[in-house]
Amino acid sequence: MPSDDPASTPSPVATATRVPAAITVGVCVMRKKCEKLRPLLAEMTSGGDMTVVVFEQQSILEDAVSDWPVVDVLVAFYSKGFPLAKVGEYVRLREPFCFNAI
Repeated sequence: MPSDDPASTPSPVATATRVPAAITVGVCVMRKKCEKLRPLLAEMTSGGDMTVVVFEQQSILEDAVSDWPVVDVLVAFYSKGFPLAKVGEYVRLREPFCFNAI
């Protein structure tokens, strides 16, 4: 016979293990701009709840966007030689949250 005592029935919330969701931030910039961002990127990852993936310049310029890393958040900064159209294609394909207007 089932008990009417709520304490005898395990709560799904009480038995679930909560793991903080890690956010993956993609940084899509040319090499020169990336060097300036390194201190900021190090600070962003110091808490452990965020992973930063820096897209390699060669990958940005030469690889298909379908081969770029999949990220939750995208930060991209335009500079000379930056393939803005490819970044737009990536955003349409992967639909990351965009930190700034692409």
